[in-house]
This record gives sequence, C-alpha cells and structure tokens, in this order.
Amino acid sequence: MNGLQQKRICYLGNAASIHTLRWANYFAEHDWKVDVITWHSMDKNGAIHPDVAIHRVFFPPHYIARYGTLLEIMRLMRKIRPDIIHAHYLAHFGILAGLYGFLSGFRPITLTAWGSDALIEAKGLKRRLIGHALRRADCVTCDAEHMIGTLTQLGADSQKVSLIYFGADTRVVKPERRSEEMKIEL
Repeated sequence: MNGLQQKRICYLGNAASIHTLRWANYFAEHDWKVDVITWHSMDKNGAIHPDVAIHRVFFPPHYIARYGTLLEIMRLMRKIRPDIIHAHYLAHFGILAGLYGFLSGFRPITLTAWGSDALIEAKGLKRRLIGHALRRADCVTCDAEHMIGTLTQLGADSQKVSLIYFGADTRVVKPERRSEEMKIEL
C-alpha cells in the first residue's frame, strides 16, 4: 500500500447471501481490510475471500431483538474501527446502520436496498426507521431504476442514490436488448 494505511470497510448484512459475499470479496481483492457483521451462518457454497473477517452477532437484526444487535454492533465497531460502513437490506441492517450512525456520529455510511426491504417491509415504525437511516446515509445504492423513486419517497436524498446492478451481469443482460417476442415467450 506504499506506506499508506490500508482502508477498512465493515459490512452489515447476510453473510449467507451471494450479494454480500460479492461486495466483501471485491473490496478484499482490492486491498481493503473487510469485516462482515452478520447474524446469519455462512453459506457452505459461498466462497469468501480468506482475508474477510466474519463477526456473528447473537441477536437477529429484526423486531425488538434489533436493539440487542445494535449493542453488539456498537461493541464490535469499537474493535473494528472501520473507515466506512456499508449495510445491506434496509429493513434489518440498514436500520441498525442508521441508528449506529445517529448514536455514534459515525460517517460515512452506505446503504444498499435489495427491493422487498423498501417495497414491502417499509410500513409503520419500520418505515420511519428506514426513512431515518436513509436520511443519515451518505450513499444509497439499489439495483433497479424503479427503486430510486421509492427510496427518495422514503427519505433518501436523490443526489445520493446510485444505481448499481449487483444481481445481474449487465454485459449479458441489457435493457436495450428487450424484445416483444421474448416477453411473450417468457
């Protein structure tokens, strides 16, 4: 790293998800120290970079147990001391990242919406907590154009929302290659 301190990113998310693993592996392969805080067990089929540190928390990141998870995250963050936090799935770890940022003053925080977290689960108190997290976020990513409007309605600053296709290889799947015949066939 040419005498520079290695940057450290901490993911909050499902370590059994290929999406979380791809993000963590990408940064580990590009000379970042990577930590993943998760409630989930690692998927036996998921290949994780050997330099990625996995930290399992006891409490699930949803319902009332999320506040126990928040205490665990606060303890881990003092140990990890990341340069950036990136939380996946707004309705669970995204809320926790927003609460952690609020309580600790930590920045920058990136949130990644997966779809159902903003489209289906954002109701009642959870909607308010997601909105709070989105307003605190320095960057918000999603993988579908229709999500941008939903995220801004929930509280994200439209200037901070970026479209990143993390679920499909856009070199193969291209919107401009749509055809009416394919729609009918599918």
